[in-house]
Amino acid sequence: MNHKQISIQKVLHQYKLFYKNIGGGIDGYYEKVIVEADVYEIKKGSSLGCFTIHETRGLTSLIVYPKFKHMYDEIFNYVIALPMVHTVLFTETDKDFMDCVIKHKFKYEVQSLNFLIDKRIVSDLEMVSVLQENHQELRSEFGDFIDYNEIDLTKTQAFYYKENGIYICFGALEPMILSENRFCISMIVNEAYRNQQYGTKTIEFLIHYLQKHHCEANARCYVENEVSRKTLIKSGMTRSNYLFKIDNL
Repeated sequence: MNHKQISIQKVLHQYKLFYKNIGGGIDGYYEKVIVEADVYEIKKGSSLGCFTIHETRGLTSLIVYPKFKHMYDEIFNYVIALPMVHTVLFTETDKDFMDCVIKHKFKYEVQSLNFLIDKRIVSDLEMVSVLQENHQELRSEFGDFIDYNEIDLTKTQAFYYKENGIYICFGALEPMILSENRFCISMIVNEAYRNQQYGTKTIEFLIHYLQKHHCEANARCYVENEVSRKTLIKSGMTRSNYLFKIDNL
């Protein structure tokens, strides 16, 4: 068995099909550490599957093609033993990978929670689409959040709510590549206006906007971020799965 680096474009269809078959299970951040990682094809005569190695997150995906499912354990053992694999990020919905992790008795922990919406949401908050003329003021107010989440205001669909000249809240919709017609939502509220339901209302607006345009919503929060978890649930979202990590293999 061997592997060689390839372009993500060569296997993009396989990735889309794989995550569709396992019900998604990834958010915008997780998707980035897959599509922006180095992609490798696994071969043993035929092409058996592929995996991704991210610069900082390590092994972020492993796909074994359906024809070779009977070789999953062998392929997993090959990949996990590679010198380049030091850390792992994986989703609870990837049952085959999860089973192998348990068999090997690897110590894993929850990194974050993935959320989806399965009901109609109505919003009474009137947010406004971000225009170029808003960029400087929004960066002044929410610059750290925008930079941390790598939101490109020139390309990302985003919205704000303003009262008396003050930016109260900001929300963005990041189109997902591996889950078509789905957007990962993110939002922040001006610190002076927190605990006044603006977080919940912002998420409701973003979900309502997506549903109105026949799109699906996805969100995430870190396991220790109890405030975000409660806000997402209060907005009508439900936890769909955990995202796990393995450090220091």
